[in-house]
Amino acid sequence: MKIILADDNPEVRTALRLILEHQPDHQVLDEADNVVRLLNLTTQYCPEILLLDTDLNGLKPCRDDRGLIELLETLKLICPNLVIAALCSGQITGKEIWIGQVNAVFCKSDPPDSLLNWLKNPFGPR
Repeated sequence: MKIILADDNPEVRTALRLILEHQPDHQVLDEADNVVRLLNLTTQYCPEILLLDTDLNGLKPCRDDRGLIELLETLKLICPNLVIAALCSGQITGKEIWIGQVNAVFCKSDPPDSLLNWLKNPFGPR
């Protein structure tokens, strides 16, 4: 599976890359630390999977996460079959309005196994 990592924290990107490099059939195409780079990489590669920080640099600051929703909609226009896993720093309540726009949600403090298990069948039902 071809993957793009999008997180503004280089340590998070490095950790994800190291975990994914040791998995069969997973290829990290590139990394983005901001929205503009992410849009450029998505246009260039049209990856199968995107691991997306929900607080990525460059998102429009909105009280109701409209900036994130706009980004998710744009990504799907660029690459309609893109599977997106949201990476969150805080707790998820399930009431976030963007949650229905992604295929999976992971907390950055979750054990890596939860992400790896999902990556075994990211195209399956939510």
